[in-house]
Amino acid sequence: MTKEKIKETVADEYEELTLEDRVINIEKKVNWTFGLAVVITIISVLILIFILADGTEKTKNTDSQSGEPTEVSADYDVSAFKEIKAQDIKKESKGKNILIYVGRSSCGYCVQYVPVLTQVQEKSKKYQTYYIDIAKILDFSSATGGILDQEANNIMQQLDKEFMESNWGATPLTLVVKDSKLVDSIVGYVDADTLEALIKKNGFVK
Repeated sequence: MTKEKIKETVADEYEELTLEDRVINIEKKVNWTFGLAVVITIISVLILIFILADGTEKTKNTDSQSGEPTEVSADYDVSAFKEIKAQDIKKESKGKNILIYVGRSSCGYCVQYVPVLTQVQEKSKKYQTYYIDIAKILDFSSATGGILDQEANNIMQQLDKEFMESNWGATPLTLVVKDSKLVDSIVGYVDADTLEALIKKNGFVK
């Protein structure tokens, strides 16, 4: 078949299409294009939501078990503990084991853990739980974070470099310290039995 005949055949076939058929074909193309645009828009929105969610996650706590919103809880009662600064650890831990709870009011797991710490302490009445508010050392109020108290941060890091490299910033932290050195620890929320085991193991109670 010659090129001329092919052109004539194609032209004939094209001419056979009615105006209605042509409109239908155009509508199909428009619908397909619109559908593609909708799919692209949905994907773009999902990507945007994922990016925003990721950014929001950075402003949340770095809890050892799970990120929790940074709102301050009214249920965070640390009045049973003795709040100290990192700079006080050397004096308080000289020649003896001390129990240090590191937490913050904007940590969901800390809010749940404080009553456990209080319960175990009041049950034995033989030791004092020390409290370090990590929110006074590290900045949890912004996405970028940062250090608010460099000296305190350095002191905490020096308790045990390897441990703190992996866990400093996570909350809650339960630390047993003697002579400014980390002796034992619990990372995250635990129940009363687990905490009591740590207390007994390190000589706070018999």
